[in-house]
Amino acid sequence: MSKSFNRYVTCEKCEKSFNANIYVSANSDLENAVERVRSGEFMTFKCPHCGHVSFIPHAFLYNDLNDKFMIQFAVEKEDIYGFIAAKEDLNEKFPNILNNQIYRLITGPYPLFVEKLEILKSNLNDKIIEF
Repeated sequence: MSKSFNRYVTCEKCEKSFNANIYVSANSDLENAVERVRSGEFMTFKCPHCGHVSFIPHAFLYNDLNDKFMIQFAVEKEDIYGFIAAKEDLNEKFPNILNNQIYRLITGPYPLFVEKLEILKSNLNDKIIEF
């Protein structure tokens, strides 16, 4: 299930606040999810006041239900701890749910997250290949 919430964001150009829809997770069943990850749409926000577009990376989970992999993108150290705790909690509540699923945690710039998505969508071994 894809999850988002509304939060006020301050434009880095005009410094006015606006309400933005922030996705924290997206499943492959969400319309154009892969393309939206590739383009950075889930991390991009357009100010309604001045039109400036900002790229604001934040913690994010992509879950591919068909190809059975999850990629989590962490920006802050706290994100990493939160993701690990959530994964452990999921395993505890639903044993074996992640058995046949690839799980990766990306802690680098956003292009590394997109690269991991491309590798896994291509059914390649992400442990031995880099684009």
